Amino acid sequence: MYVSTKPTFSIRPTKTSLARQSLSSKMRCSIVPAQPVNSRRSLSQVSNTYSELNTNNDQVQNNVFKRQEQQYRKTTGVTKNVIFKRRSVKKLAVILSESSMNNSTEAETLKQVIVSSLTENVKKLEIAVKDQENKPPIEEKYKKKQSLFTSSSARSTTLPRLLCAGASDPQSRRISSPILRPVPLPMNKQLEILAIEPPSDSKEKDELDEDEQVVYGEIYVMNYIRDIMNLLYALELYYPISNAYLRTSTEAKTWKITFKHRTTLVEWLIQSFYCRFRLSQDSLHVCIQLLDRFLQHCSLLPSTSQQTDLQLIGVATLLLATKLEETQHPAIDDLIFLTDNAYKPTDLKQMERKILQDLQFELNRPTSLQFLRRYSFLSSAADEQHSIGKYLIDLALLDFNCISLKSSLIAASATYISRFILTYVTDEVFDYYWPEELQTMTPYKTYEDLSSGIKALTNILVKISSLSRSSLNEFNLLFKKYGHEHLSCASTFCLQKQKLIQKLANGYYL
Repeated sequence: MYVSTKPTFSIRPTKTSLARQSLSSKMRCSIVPAQPVNSRRSLSQVSNTYSELNTNNDQVQNNVFKRQEQQYRKTTGVTKNVIFKRRSVKKLAVILSESSMNNSTEAETLKQVIVSSLTENVKKLEIAVKDQENKPPIEEKYKKKQSLFTSSSARSTTLPRLLCAGASDPQSRRISSPILRPVPLPMNKQLEILAIEPPSDSKEKDELDEDEQVVYGEIYVMNYIRDIMNLLYALELYYPISNAYLRTSTEAKTWKITFKHRTTLVEWLIQSFYCRFRLSQDSLHVCIQLLDRFLQHCSLLPSTSQQTDLQLIGVATLLLATKLEETQHPAIDDLIFLTDNAYKPTDLKQMERKILQDLQFELNRPTSLQFLRRYSFLSSAADEQHSIGKYLIDLALLDFNCISLKSSLIAASATYISRFILTYVTDEVFDYYWPEELQTMTPYKTYEDLSSGIKALTNILVKISSLSRSSLNEFNLLFKKYGHEHLSCASTFCLQKQKLIQKLANGYYL
Protein backbone atom coordinates (compact mmCIF):
# COMPACT_ATOMS: atom_id res chain seq x y z
CA MET A 1 0.00 0.00 0.00
CA TYR A 2 1.31 3.37 -1.06
CA VAL A 3 1.55 6.03 1.59
CA SER A 4 2.29 9.62 0.62
CA THR A 5 5.11 11.28 2.49
CA LYS A 6 4.08 14.85 1.56
CA PRO A 7 2.67 16.97 4.36
CA THR A 8 -1.01 17.84 4.17
CA PHE A 9 -2.38 21.31 4.84
CA SER A 10 -5.96 22.03 5.81
CA ILE A 11 -7.42 25.28 4.45
CA ARG A 12 -10.54 26.70 5.97
CA PRO A 13 -13.16 27.43 3.30
CA THR A 14 -14.78 30.86 3.19
CA LYS A 15 -18.37 31.77 2.43
CA THR A 16 -17.57 33.06 -1.06
CA SER A 17 -15.67 29.91 -2.03
CA LEU A 18 -18.54 27.73 -0.87
CA ALA A 19 -21.03 29.82 -2.87
CA ARG A 20 -18.89 29.53 -6.00
CA GLN A 21 -18.63 25.75 -5.62
CA SER A 22 -22.40 25.41 -5.25
CA LEU A 23 -23.08 27.56 -8.31
CA SER A 24 -20.56 25.68 -10.43
CA SER A 25 -21.98 22.31 -9.39
CA LYS A 26 -25.50 23.46 -10.28
CA MET A 27 -24.41 24.65 -13.71
CA ARG A 28 -22.60 21.38 -14.41
CA CYS A 29 -25.61 19.36 -13.40
CA SER A 30 -27.90 21.45 -15.59
CA ILE A 31 -25.74 21.18 -18.72
CA VAL A 32 -23.85 17.84 -18.46
CA PRO A 33 -25.76 14.67 -17.56
CA ALA A 34 -24.53 12.91 -14.42
CA GLN A 35 -22.33 9.86 -14.96
CA PRO A 36 -21.86 6.93 -12.59
CA VAL A 37 -18.90 7.18 -10.29
CA ASN A 38 -17.59 3.73 -11.05
CA SER A 39 -17.34 4.32 -14.82
CA ARG A 40 -13.66 4.83 -15.57
CA ARG A 41 -12.28 4.98 -19.11
CA SER A 42 -8.83 5.18 -20.53
CA LEU A 43 -7.48 8.13 -22.55
CA SER A 44 -7.64 6.20 -25.84
CA GLN A 45 -11.27 5.29 -25.28
CA VAL A 46 -12.18 8.91 -24.58
CA SER A 47 -10.39 10.13 -27.71
CA ASN A 48 -12.12 7.47 -29.84
CA THR A 49 -15.53 8.41 -28.57
CA TYR A 50 -14.87 12.12 -29.23
CA SER A 51 -13.69 11.36 -32.76
CA GLU A 52 -16.83 9.29 -33.46
CA LEU A 53 -19.03 12.07 -32.11
CA ASN A 54 -17.27 14.67 -34.24
CA THR A 55 -17.65 12.64 -37.42
CA ASN A 56 -21.34 12.05 -36.74
CA ASN A 57 -21.90 15.74 -35.99
CA ASP A 58 -20.10 16.74 -39.19
CA GLN A 59 -22.29 14.47 -41.28
CA VAL A 60 -25.45 15.77 -39.64
CA GLN A 61 -24.35 19.38 -40.13
CA ASN A 62 -23.49 18.79 -43.77
CA ASN A 63 -26.94 17.34 -44.42
CA VAL A 64 -28.56 20.27 -42.64
CA PHE A 65 -26.51 22.79 -44.63
CA LYS A 66 -27.42 21.13 -47.92
CA ARG A 67 -31.11 21.31 -47.10
CA GLN A 68 -30.76 24.95 -46.09
CA GLU A 69 -28.99 25.80 -49.32
CA GLN A 70 -31.73 24.17 -51.38
CA GLN A 71 -34.41 26.10 -49.54
CA TYR A 72 -32.30 29.27 -49.76
CA ARG A 73 -32.13 29.02 -53.55
CA LYS A 74 -35.89 28.51 -53.83
CA THR A 75 -36.76 31.44 -51.57
CA THR A 76 -35.92 35.12 -52.16
CA GLY A 77 -35.87 38.31 -50.14
CA VAL A 78 -37.29 38.27 -46.64
CA THR A 79 -38.18 34.55 -46.61
CA LYS A 80 -34.49 33.55 -46.52
CA ASN A 81 -33.94 35.45 -43.30
CA VAL A 82 -37.24 34.19 -41.88
CA ILE A 83 -36.38 30.51 -42.32
CA PHE A 84 -32.95 30.94 -40.81
CA LYS A 85 -34.18 32.95 -37.83
CA ARG A 86 -37.19 30.72 -37.21
CA ARG A 87 -34.96 27.67 -36.93
CA SER A 88 -32.62 29.41 -34.56
CA VAL A 89 -35.58 30.48 -32.43
CA LYS A 90 -36.89 26.92 -32.19
CA LYS A 91 -33.48 25.59 -31.23
CA LEU A 92 -33.15 28.14 -28.43
CA ALA A 93 -36.63 27.31 -27.14
CA VAL A 94 -35.84 23.59 -27.07
CA ILE A 95 -32.56 24.16 -25.26
CA LEU A 96 -34.26 26.29 -22.64
CA SER A 97 -37.12 23.83 -22.13
CA GLU A 98 -34.85 20.81 -21.79
CA SER A 99 -32.52 22.48 -19.33
CA SER A 100 -32.53 21.44 -15.73
CA MET A 101 -32.88 24.94 -14.36
CA ASN A 102 -36.54 24.39 -13.51
CA ASN A 103 -35.90 24.34 -9.76
CA SER A 104 -34.86 27.98 -9.51
CA THR A 105 -37.41 30.78 -9.88
CA GLU A 106 -34.84 33.06 -11.53
CA ALA A 107 -34.35 30.58 -14.37
CA GLU A 108 -38.14 30.41 -14.98
CA THR A 109 -38.49 34.19 -15.19
CA LEU A 110 -35.47 34.43 -17.49
CA LYS A 111 -36.93 31.69 -19.67
CA GLN A 112 -40.29 33.48 -19.92
CA VAL A 113 -38.62 36.76 -20.93
CA ILE A 114 -36.53 35.10 -23.65
CA VAL A 115 -39.47 33.12 -25.04
CA SER A 116 -41.73 36.18 -25.16
CA SER A 117 -39.11 38.26 -26.99
CA LEU A 118 -38.48 35.45 -29.44
CA THR A 119 -42.17 34.98 -30.19
CA GLU A 120 -42.53 38.72 -30.90
CA ASN A 121 -39.67 38.55 -33.39
CA VAL A 122 -41.24 35.51 -35.06
CA LYS A 123 -44.54 37.36 -35.46
CA LYS A 124 -42.80 40.35 -37.06
CA LEU A 125 -40.98 38.09 -39.49
CA GLU A 126 -44.21 36.28 -40.41
CA ILE A 127 -45.86 39.64 -41.17
CA ALA A 128 -42.92 40.56 -43.42
CA VAL A 129 -43.25 37.21 -45.21
CA LYS A 130 -46.93 37.82 -45.88
CA ASP A 131 -46.17 41.28 -47.31
CA GLN A 132 -43.50 39.78 -49.51
CA GLU A 133 -45.88 37.09 -50.78
CA ASN A 134 -48.62 39.62 -51.54
CA LYS A 135 -46.26 41.73 -53.72
CA PRO A 136 -46.42 41.08 -57.49
CA PRO A 137 -43.49 39.13 -58.96
CA ILE A 138 -40.60 40.89 -60.65
CA GLU A 139 -41.56 39.72 -64.13
CA GLU A 140 -44.91 41.54 -63.93
CA LYS A 141 -43.07 44.78 -63.03
CA TYR A 142 -40.89 44.53 -66.13
CA LYS A 143 -43.96 43.79 -68.23
CA LYS A 144 -45.64 46.95 -66.95
CA LYS A 145 -42.53 49.00 -67.72
CA GLN A 146 -42.19 47.51 -71.19
CA SER A 147 -45.83 48.23 -71.93
CA LEU A 148 -45.10 51.96 -71.63
CA PHE A 149 -42.72 51.81 -74.60
CA THR A 150 -43.45 50.38 -78.00
CA SER A 151 -41.13 48.18 -80.01
CA SER A 152 -38.41 49.56 -82.26
CA SER A 153 -40.43 49.02 -85.43
CA ALA A 154 -43.52 50.73 -84.01
CA ARG A 155 -41.38 53.58 -82.71
CA SER A 156 -39.82 54.21 -86.10
CA THR A 157 -43.21 54.37 -87.76
CA THR A 158 -44.93 56.61 -85.19
CA LEU A 159 -42.06 59.09 -84.60
CA PRO A 160 -42.50 61.18 -87.78
CA ARG A 161 -46.23 61.49 -87.14
CA LEU A 162 -45.61 62.67 -83.63
CA LEU A 163 -43.16 65.28 -84.82
CA CYS A 164 -45.65 66.55 -87.38
CA ALA A 165 -48.52 66.58 -84.89
CA GLY A 166 -46.53 68.39 -82.22
CA ALA A 167 -46.65 65.46 -79.78
CA SER A 168 -49.83 66.62 -78.06
CA ASP A 169 -50.90 63.17 -76.83
CA PRO A 170 -49.53 61.89 -73.52
CA GLN A 171 -48.60 58.57 -75.16
CA SER A 172 -46.42 60.39 -77.65
CA ARG A 173 -44.43 61.94 -74.81
CA ARG A 174 -43.84 58.50 -73.36
CA ILE A 175 -42.58 57.19 -76.67
CA SER A 176 -40.24 60.06 -77.40
CA SER A 177 -38.70 60.26 -73.91
CA PRO A 178 -36.20 57.34 -74.15
CA ILE A 179 -34.72 58.59 -77.43
CA LEU A 180 -31.38 60.37 -76.88
CA ARG A 181 -30.05 62.63 -79.62
CA PRO A 182 -26.48 64.00 -79.62
CA VAL A 183 -26.23 67.75 -79.11
CA PRO A 184 -24.72 69.30 -82.27
CA LEU A 185 -21.63 71.43 -81.83
CA PRO A 186 -21.86 75.10 -82.78
CA MET A 187 -20.64 75.95 -86.25
CA ASN A 188 -17.96 78.34 -85.06
CA LYS A 189 -16.29 75.67 -82.90
CA GLN A 190 -14.96 73.36 -85.58
CA LEU A 191 -11.28 72.61 -85.82
CA GLU A 192 -9.92 73.24 -89.32
CA ILE A 193 -6.36 72.10 -89.94
CA LEU A 194 -4.60 73.97 -92.72
CA ALA A 195 -1.43 72.76 -94.45
CA ILE A 196 0.78 75.63 -93.33
CA GLU A 197 3.84 73.40 -93.36
CA PRO A 198 3.46 71.30 -96.53
CA PRO A 199 4.01 67.55 -96.04
CA SER A 200 7.08 66.06 -97.65
CA ASP A 201 6.57 63.76 -100.65
CA SER A 202 7.74 60.19 -100.28
CA LYS A 203 9.22 60.13 -103.81
CA GLU A 204 11.34 63.24 -103.50
CA LYS A 205 14.00 63.41 -100.81
CA ASP A 206 13.69 66.30 -98.41
CA GLU A 207 17.10 67.51 -97.24
CA LEU A 208 15.59 69.20 -94.19
CA ASP A 209 13.95 66.01 -92.98
CA GLU A 210 17.20 64.10 -93.45
CA ASP A 211 19.04 66.61 -91.30
CA GLU A 212 16.35 66.37 -88.63
CA GLN A 213 16.58 62.59 -88.51
CA VAL A 214 20.37 62.72 -88.24
CA VAL A 215 20.28 65.23 -85.36
CA TYR A 216 17.43 63.91 -83.27
CA GLY A 217 16.91 60.30 -84.33
CA GLU A 218 13.75 58.25 -84.30
CA ILE A 219 12.85 58.92 -80.66
CA TYR A 220 11.68 62.47 -81.40
CA VAL A 221 9.29 61.34 -84.19
CA MET A 222 10.52 63.99 -86.61
CA ASN A 223 8.61 62.35 -89.47
CA TYR A 224 5.38 63.73 -87.96
CA ILE A 225 6.68 67.18 -87.04
CA ARG A 226 4.88 68.95 -89.89
CA ASP A 227 1.54 67.37 -89.04
CA ILE A 228 2.07 68.32 -85.40
CA MET A 229 2.82 71.93 -86.30
CA ASN A 230 -0.24 72.16 -88.54
CA LEU A 231 -2.33 70.96 -85.60
CA LEU A 232 -0.78 73.59 -83.31
CA TYR A 233 -1.57 76.36 -85.79
CA ALA A 234 -5.17 75.16 -85.91
CA LEU A 235 -5.47 74.95 -82.12
CA GLU A 236 -4.37 78.53 -81.50
CA LEU A 237 -7.13 79.68 -83.85
CA TYR A 238 -9.59 77.33 -82.16
CA TYR A 239 -8.93 78.90 -78.73
CA PRO A 240 -8.61 82.66 -79.32
CA ILE A 241 -7.78 85.06 -76.48
CA SER A 242 -8.64 88.74 -76.61
CA ASN A 243 -7.62 91.54 -74.26
CA ALA A 244 -11.16 92.96 -74.46
CA TYR A 245 -12.09 91.39 -71.12
CA LEU A 246 -9.81 93.93 -69.40
CA ARG A 247 -11.23 96.84 -71.37
CA THR A 248 -14.79 96.36 -70.14
CA SER A 249 -16.30 99.38 -68.44
CA THR A 250 -16.19 99.46 -64.66
CA GLU A 251 -19.84 100.52 -64.47
CA ALA A 252 -20.77 96.90 -63.82
CA LYS A 253 -20.04 96.51 -60.14
CA THR A 254 -19.53 92.76 -60.37
CA TRP A 255 -16.58 92.99 -62.80
CA LYS A 256 -13.69 95.10 -61.50
CA ILE A 257 -10.59 93.37 -62.89
CA THR A 258 -8.33 95.80 -64.76
CA PHE A 259 -4.96 95.67 -66.47
CA LYS A 260 -3.12 96.62 -63.27
CA HIS A 261 -4.67 93.71 -61.41
CA ARG A 262 -3.56 91.30 -64.11
CA THR A 263 0.02 92.60 -64.23
CA THR A 264 0.46 92.29 -60.47
CA LEU A 265 -0.96 88.77 -60.53
CA VAL A 266 1.26 87.68 -63.45
CA GLU A 267 4.31 89.20 -61.78
CA TRP A 268 3.51 87.26 -58.59
CA LEU A 269 3.04 84.05 -60.59
CA ILE A 270 6.39 84.51 -62.37
CA GLN A 271 8.08 85.00 -59.01
CA SER A 272 6.48 81.85 -57.58
CA PHE A 273 7.38 79.81 -60.69
CA TYR A 274 11.02 80.85 -61.02
CA CYS A 275 12.02 81.70 -57.44
CA ARG A 276 9.76 79.85 -55.04
CA PHE A 277 9.25 76.46 -56.74
CA ARG A 278 11.82 76.64 -59.58
CA LEU A 279 9.42 75.28 -62.18
CA SER A 280 9.84 75.12 -65.95
CA GLN A 281 9.07 77.82 -68.48
CA ASP A 282 6.50 75.59 -70.21
CA SER A 283 4.31 75.37 -67.12
CA LEU A 284 4.51 79.17 -66.67
CA HIS A 285 3.19 79.85 -70.17
CA VAL A 286 0.44 77.24 -69.77
CA CYS A 287 -0.56 78.87 -66.47
CA ILE A 288 -0.86 82.37 -67.96
CA GLN A 289 -2.88 81.08 -70.90
CA LEU A 290 -5.30 79.27 -68.60
CA LEU A 291 -5.60 82.44 -66.53
CA ASP A 292 -6.44 84.61 -69.54
CA ARG A 293 -8.88 82.09 -70.96
CA PHE A 294 -10.73 81.73 -67.67
CA LEU A 295 -10.89 85.49 -67.06
CA GLN A 296 -12.16 85.94 -70.60
CA HIS A 297 -14.88 83.40 -69.86
CA CYS A 298 -15.74 85.14 -66.59
CA SER A 299 -16.08 88.50 -68.34
CA LEU A 300 -19.06 87.09 -70.20
CA LEU A 301 -20.62 86.12 -66.84
CA PRO A 302 -19.57 88.95 -64.49
CA SER A 303 -21.35 87.58 -61.44
CA THR A 304 -19.15 84.45 -61.28
CA SER A 305 -15.87 86.12 -60.36
CA GLN A 306 -14.79 88.93 -58.10
CA GLN A 307 -11.62 90.90 -57.56
CA THR A 308 -11.06 89.15 -54.22
CA ASP A 309 -10.93 85.75 -55.97
CA LEU A 310 -8.20 86.79 -58.41
CA GLN A 311 -5.33 85.39 -56.35
CA LEU A 312 -7.24 82.14 -55.85
CA ILE A 313 -7.75 81.87 -59.62
CA GLY A 314 -4.01 82.39 -60.16
CA VAL A 315 -3.09 79.67 -57.66
CA ALA A 316 -5.59 77.26 -59.21
CA THR A 317 -4.19 77.83 -62.71
CA LEU A 318 -0.68 77.32 -61.31
CA LEU A 319 -1.75 73.96 -59.88
CA LEU A 320 -3.36 72.89 -63.16
CA ALA A 321 -0.35 73.94 -65.24
CA THR A 322 2.09 72.03 -63.04
CA LYS A 323 -0.11 68.94 -63.23
CA LEU A 324 0.08 69.16 -67.02
CA GLU A 325 3.77 69.91 -67.47
CA GLU A 326 5.69 68.93 -64.35
CA THR A 327 6.48 65.48 -63.04
CA GLN A 328 5.52 66.57 -59.50
CA HIS A 329 3.25 69.49 -58.70
CA PRO A 330 3.58 71.65 -55.57
CA ALA A 331 1.65 70.65 -52.47
CA ILE A 332 -1.69 72.33 -51.84
CA ASP A 333 -0.58 73.44 -48.37
CA ASP A 334 2.41 75.23 -49.91
CA LEU A 335 0.17 77.04 -52.38
CA ILE A 336 -2.16 78.10 -49.58
CA PHE A 337 0.87 79.37 -47.66
CA LEU A 338 1.76 81.56 -50.67
CA THR A 339 -1.57 83.33 -50.32
CA ASP A 340 -0.80 84.07 -46.63
CA ASN A 341 -3.51 81.53 -45.64
CA ALA A 342 -6.20 83.72 -47.15
CA TYR A 343 -8.00 80.65 -48.53
CA LYS A 344 -8.65 77.07 -47.47
CA PRO A 345 -7.62 73.91 -49.36
CA THR A 346 -11.27 73.24 -50.13
CA ASP A 347 -11.54 76.67 -51.81
CA LEU A 348 -8.56 75.87 -54.01
CA LYS A 349 -10.01 72.50 -55.04
CA GLN A 350 -13.39 74.05 -55.81
CA MET A 351 -11.79 76.75 -57.95
CA GLU A 352 -9.71 74.16 -59.80
CA ARG A 353 -12.87 72.18 -60.50
CA LYS A 354 -14.67 75.32 -61.67
CA ILE A 355 -11.89 76.24 -64.12
CA LEU A 356 -11.94 72.75 -65.61
CA GLN A 357 -15.71 72.81 -66.00
CA ASP A 358 -15.85 76.29 -67.51
CA LEU A 359 -13.05 75.51 -69.98
CA GLN A 360 -14.65 72.09 -70.68
CA PHE A 361 -11.35 70.33 -69.86
CA GLU A 362 -9.76 71.79 -73.03
CA LEU A 363 -6.34 72.82 -71.74
CA ASN A 364 -4.08 72.09 -74.71
CA ARG A 365 -3.75 75.50 -76.31
CA PRO A 366 -0.20 75.79 -77.77
CA THR A 367 2.25 78.19 -76.16
CA SER A 368 4.71 80.57 -77.78
CA LEU A 369 7.59 78.52 -76.38
CA GLN A 370 6.58 75.52 -78.51
CA PHE A 371 6.65 77.64 -81.68
CA LEU A 372 9.92 79.29 -80.64
CA ARG A 373 11.67 75.92 -80.45
CA ARG A 374 10.50 75.05 -83.94
CA TYR A 375 11.60 78.40 -85.38
CA SER A 376 14.98 78.19 -83.66
CA PHE A 377 15.51 74.77 -85.17
CA LEU A 378 14.52 75.89 -88.69
CA SER A 379 16.88 78.87 -88.54
CA SER A 380 19.75 76.82 -87.04
CA ALA A 381 19.81 79.18 -84.07
CA ALA A 382 22.68 79.44 -81.63
CA ASP A 383 22.25 79.62 -77.87
CA GLU A 384 22.32 83.43 -77.89
CA GLN A 385 19.44 83.68 -80.37
CA HIS A 386 17.30 81.16 -78.50
CA SER A 387 17.96 82.83 -75.11
CA ILE A 388 16.95 86.25 -76.44
CA GLY A 389 13.79 84.71 -77.90
CA LYS A 390 12.90 83.15 -74.52
CA TYR A 391 13.49 86.49 -72.83
CA LEU A 392 11.15 88.27 -75.23
CA ILE A 393 8.29 85.76 -74.95
CA ASP A 394 8.50 85.96 -71.15
CA LEU A 395 8.25 89.75 -71.33
CA ALA A 396 5.17 89.36 -73.53
CA LEU A 397 3.32 87.70 -70.65
CA LEU A 398 3.33 91.01 -68.75
CA ASP A 399 2.23 93.22 -71.63
CA PHE A 400 -1.38 94.20 -72.20
CA ASN A 401 -1.11 94.41 -75.99
CA CYS A 402 0.37 90.91 -76.37
CA ILE A 403 -2.66 89.14 -74.88
CA SER A 404 -4.64 89.18 -78.11
CA LEU A 405 -1.67 88.20 -80.31
CA LYS A 406 -1.30 84.61 -81.43
CA SER A 407 1.38 82.49 -79.80
CA SER A 408 3.02 81.72 -83.12
CA LEU A 409 3.19 85.43 -83.99
CA ILE A 410 4.90 86.26 -80.68
CA ALA A 411 7.43 83.47 -81.21
CA ALA A 412 8.09 84.49 -84.82
CA SER A 413 8.54 88.16 -83.84
CA ALA A 414 10.95 87.17 -81.05
CA THR A 415 12.94 85.07 -83.53
CA TYR A 416 13.12 87.94 -86.00
CA ILE A 417 14.19 90.51 -83.37
CA SER A 418 16.92 88.23 -82.00
CA ARG A 419 18.29 87.56 -85.50
CA PHE A 420 18.13 91.27 -86.34
CA ILE A 421 20.09 92.23 -83.22
CA LEU A 422 22.73 89.52 -83.54
CA THR A 423 23.34 89.66 -87.32
CA TYR A 424 22.62 93.25 -88.23
CA VAL A 425 24.11 94.45 -91.52
CA THR A 426 23.33 97.82 -93.05
CA ASP A 427 21.19 97.94 -96.18
CA GLU A 428 20.02 94.34 -95.88
CA VAL A 429 16.55 93.28 -96.91
CA PHE A 430 13.92 91.30 -94.99
CA ASP A 431 15.00 87.95 -96.49
CA TYR A 432 18.36 88.20 -94.80
CA TYR A 433 16.87 88.13 -91.30
CA TRP A 434 13.94 85.87 -92.18
CA PRO A 435 15.44 83.15 -94.40
CA GLU A 436 13.70 80.91 -96.90
CA GLU A 437 13.21 78.03 -94.44
CA LEU A 438 11.18 80.25 -92.13
CA GLN A 439 9.19 81.73 -95.01
CA THR A 440 8.17 78.36 -96.41
CA MET A 441 7.57 76.51 -93.14
CA THR A 442 5.64 79.25 -91.28
CA PRO A 443 2.49 81.25 -92.08
CA TYR A 444 4.51 84.51 -91.93
CA LYS A 445 5.95 85.35 -95.34
CA THR A 446 6.53 89.11 -95.28
CA TYR A 447 7.44 91.83 -92.82
CA GLU A 448 3.82 93.02 -92.75
CA ASP A 449 2.78 89.67 -91.29
CA LEU A 450 5.21 90.17 -88.39
CA SER A 451 4.85 93.92 -87.94
CA SER A 452 2.25 93.86 -85.13
CA GLY A 453 4.25 91.39 -83.03
CA ILE A 454 7.57 93.15 -83.67
CA LYS A 455 6.09 96.49 -82.66
CA ALA A 456 4.62 95.12 -79.43
CA LEU A 457 7.85 93.42 -78.31
CA THR A 458 10.14 96.32 -79.25
CA ASN A 459 7.92 98.73 -77.32
CA ILE A 460 8.49 96.62 -74.21
CA LEU A 461 12.26 96.73 -74.73
CA VAL A 462 12.18 100.49 -75.26
CA LYS A 463 10.19 100.90 -72.06
CA ILE A 464 12.75 98.83 -70.11
CA SER A 465 15.64 100.82 -71.53
CA SER A 466 14.00 104.09 -70.48
CA LEU A 467 13.76 102.92 -66.86
CA SER A 468 16.63 102.76 -64.43
CA ARG A 469 17.81 99.40 -63.20
CA SER A 470 16.64 100.15 -59.66
CA SER A 471 13.05 100.86 -60.78
CA LEU A 472 12.19 98.27 -63.41
CA ASN A 473 8.90 97.50 -61.64
CA GLU A 474 7.35 94.28 -62.96
CA PHE A 475 10.27 93.58 -65.33
CA ASN A 476 12.89 93.45 -62.56
CA LEU A 477 12.74 89.70 -61.94
CA LEU A 478 12.99 88.72 -65.61
CA PHE A 479 15.81 91.21 -66.19
CA LYS A 480 17.86 89.65 -63.39
CA LYS A 481 17.06 86.09 -64.46
CA TYR A 482 18.16 86.57 -68.07
CA GLY A 483 21.24 88.54 -67.02
CA HIS A 484 23.14 85.36 -66.06
CA GLU A 485 25.78 83.81 -68.23
CA HIS A 486 24.03 80.48 -68.68
CA LEU A 487 21.27 82.41 -70.51
CA SER A 488 23.83 84.33 -72.63
CA CYS A 489 23.17 87.62 -70.75
CA ALA A 490 20.15 88.21 -72.99
CA SER A 491 18.68 91.12 -70.99
CA THR A 492 21.93 93.15 -70.86
CA PHE A 493 22.62 92.47 -74.53
CA CYS A 494 19.23 93.92 -75.47
CA LEU A 495 20.10 97.09 -73.54
CA GLN A 496 23.35 97.39 -75.47
CA LYS A 497 21.48 97.18 -78.80
CA GLN A 498 19.04 99.90 -77.88
CA LYS A 499 19.48 101.83 -81.15
CA LEU A 500 18.65 98.84 -83.32
CA ILE A 501 15.60 98.10 -81.23
CA GLN A 502 14.48 101.70 -81.62
CA LYS A 503 14.70 101.31 -85.40
CA LEU A 504 12.43 98.30 -85.34
CA ALA A 505 10.00 100.09 -83.03
CA ASN A 506 9.77 102.98 -85.51
CA GLY A 507 9.08 100.63 -88.43
CA TYR A 508 12.42 100.01 -90.09
CA TYR A 509 11.11 98.34 -93.25
CA LEU A 510 7.76 100.11 -93.51
